[in-house]
Amino acid sequence: MHKKISILYFLLTAMLFSSCNDYLKEEQVSTLTADYVKSEQGIEDLTRACYEGVRFIFSYEWSYCLTSFGLDEYTYGSQTTWFYYNTYDPANYNSAPPGSGGIVELWNVTYAMINNCNAAIDAIPQVQFEKNPANATIRLSELRFLRAFYYFNLVQQYGGVPLVLKSSTEPQWEFTRASVADVYKTIISDLRYAAENLPETTTDYGRAVQGAAYHYLAKVYLTRASAVQEERGMRPTDLDSCIYFADRVIKSNRYALEEDFGQIYGVPVYTRSSNSYALSTGKNYRSKEVIFSAQFDDAKANMGRYGNSSHLYWLIQYDTQAGMTRDMFGRPYRRMTVTDYALDVFDRENDSRFSKTFKLMFNSNSKASADNNTWTSVNAPTPNMVGKPRFALGDTAFVLVLNDSLQTLTDNELDKKFRYKVWPRYKKDFSGKVVSGFTRDVSPCMIKQVDPYRASVNETMGTKDGILARLGETNLIIAEAYGRKGDYQTACDYINVLRKRAAFKEGETKPLHWYFEDGLNMNSTGTYDKIKVTPEYFTTSGYDRQEMFDKVNAQTPQERFIHFMLNERTREMTGELNRWTDLQRTETFYLRTKAFNRFPNAKESDATNLQPYHCLRPIPQSWLDAIHKNVRPLTADEKKAMQNTGF
Repeated sequence: MHKKISILYFLLTAMLFSSCNDYLKEEQVSTLTADYVKSEQGIEDLTRACYEGVRFIFSYEWSYCLTSFGLDEYTYGSQTTWFYYNTYDPANYNSAPPGSGGIVELWNVTYAMINNCNAAIDAIPQVQFEKNPANATIRLSELRFLRAFYYFNLVQQYGGVPLVLKSSTEPQWEFTRASVADVYKTIISDLRYAAENLPETTTDYGRAVQGAAYHYLAKVYLTRASAVQEERGMRPTDLDSCIYFADRVIKSNRYALEEDFGQIYGVPVYTRSSNSYALSTGKNYRSKEVIFSAQFDDAKANMGRYGNSSHLYWLIQYDTQAGMTRDMFGRPYRRMTVTDYALDVFDRENDSRFSKTFKLMFNSNSKASADNNTWTSVNAPTPNMVGKPRFALGDTAFVLVLNDSLQTLTDNELDKKFRYKVWPRYKKDFSGKVVSGFTRDVSPCMIKQVDPYRASVNETMGTKDGILARLGETNLIIAEAYGRKGDYQTACDYINVLRKRAAFKEGETKPLHWYFEDGLNMNSTGTYDKIKVTPEYFTTSGYDRQEMFDKVNAQTPQERFIHFMLNERTREMTGELNRWTDLQRTETFYLRTKAFNRFPNAKESDATNLQPYHCLRPIPQSWLDAIHKNVRPLTADEKKAMQNTGF
């Protein structure tokens, strides 16, 4: 941050937006001074305040703008102010003014948090920890973990950034950008200290523990090892280090994969008798799979400015359909539309992750609306049905169908064939031409962030914890590391741990799309054998149709493996706010966005102004305008030299 105001200002600000769990709740202190920060209680309070920035990515529109928009999985929906994060329109995107979807806010908030971390790190050696002597090392370890976490977020968005490792109580004006390699070196140093000194467990749920440090070390080493062109300071041992730390997490026995994929986030379940939604996990569920998370709950005073608002941005316009009204399923902000790639990369017949990630069927939740939706003389199956409701409260109101382009009907034919509304992926228009049946208002709906426990139907402040690291991802990290070393069999072994969970189990009820898509017998047989991965997925080109290797020109086994892993991360983690970092890490951002960022059934890309340099965000202009060199503002040429290429 270009101007560091007093640490006490940032401490006070963070306290005002403090988190909700016990270890983040604050007691007011009558006097907040520099001496207070140098006390045992002051360090405790400041450390709690340093967690505030962990919640940033789940709060407000940058939740999707900085993580999911304008990439391969999602394109823009019908209602978005910041569509230029998808189109990369230079007139808006390149200038990055404040309030522009997060480019400026991420920079400012993260450096505020780093300054808080530095203040506490600098103060700890001067503090006598009389109540809990061991906390001196533990708090220092937490703070260095958090500082690494924040710098990891910055370097993946902006590239090289100023490395500020000492606190400041006075305004500072002169900064330079460190190299990407130096930023990663600092991140690893902080994380290794944290890994050696953090406790294995904590009674204060939400604090960083050893497993979180191990997970992020594995992820950072994999990121550094993934570089092809970017200079990240890669070392020959990085993949081995990644495997070592990921293995420590997996074998710690402190985390466990959920048996059912839907239990990680909770699948929203409609109950007809109460005409209401609840998550399959119940309220405030803490998954045994979660390694690190941002804390939220329903105490509004402790939720920050926005709460967890990520539930808003993925939903479709379900509430204007016949038989429907808005309910606790969510407010349909309609910011994003899923791409063909993100629908087709799943084996929807055998991989249960699809139906536990996307919602295709909605039950009528409005009796008045259902009663008014009647058969007419044009569409009634028999004359005596004219004027009668097509369905009742609780019945299916509408369904999205993922048919292929050879299985199409017109709107009139669909209206006569089904009592509820059918939104097909493909349909015929009045001339017989095959067109998209989905719209930017209505398409398959990603449900991982749905939060039916908000205070009211129109409440935007969500209550669910935001998952940042989980054991499923640790398995993907170690699998990719082995595959990058050429050990495809071991990579498959770790992937198949997740595939076994992803398969439909013997006796498990199949989703409705089985019937609509394929006319399949909705039997109860298990499907693991049909989705088990073998090295042939990468060593041959036989899986092009499923993996779309041809779309990204993946020809060698290693190229196919990397793109397979990106596909597997979609199947396992789409909607979990990781996609920007996935593509930036693997240097596939431009290739995959250009190939896949398009509205379903569209021929042209929605990323109309995409350029390779968009793999980094622009450095905020407000920061460049404020910093100095040799006690004077930067010249235009010096600002350009500090800015990322292309902006």
